[in-house]
Amino acid sequence: MKNIALLSLLLSCHAMANETPCDNAIIEQFHKARELYLSIQNIHTEGYQNPKIAIWKSETDKLRQKCNSISYIDLPFDRAIGAHDLYDLMGAYINGKGVEEWQTKFSLALVCHETPNACSKYINKTSPKELEEFLDSTAN
Repeated sequence: MKNIALLSLLLSCHAMANETPCDNAIIEQFHKARELYLSIQNIHTEGYQNPKIAIWKSETDKLRQKCNSISYIDLPFDRAIGAHDLYDLMGAYINGKGVEEWQTKFSLALVCHETPNACSKYINKTSPKELEEFLDSTAN
């Protein structure tokens, strides 16, 4: 009975992790961050003091509260990107370091979100049977 309850919890967490509204909101905030990066001349000097970036941060704070750490977009090869990663993206834009890396991760998230078939064969998902086998092995 304990295994069934734990399995149900794990499956419900996995279902929550793939909530489309959170996926869409993460992608939307990525687009907004990229637009700010491309349009604000003094992004390096003002950073979060710039009113437009401060608004973006406030929206991202709300998104992070709504879409907590279990809400993410699956990426190939056991990677994922979530709302909390948006801060790292903006930090890269402001500091001018790591921009390409974060742009690449979010661009891949965009592709995987808009065209799941392009990424699906590279994304490992735990099946209910695998979870059950794992729970059985830990119960022994």
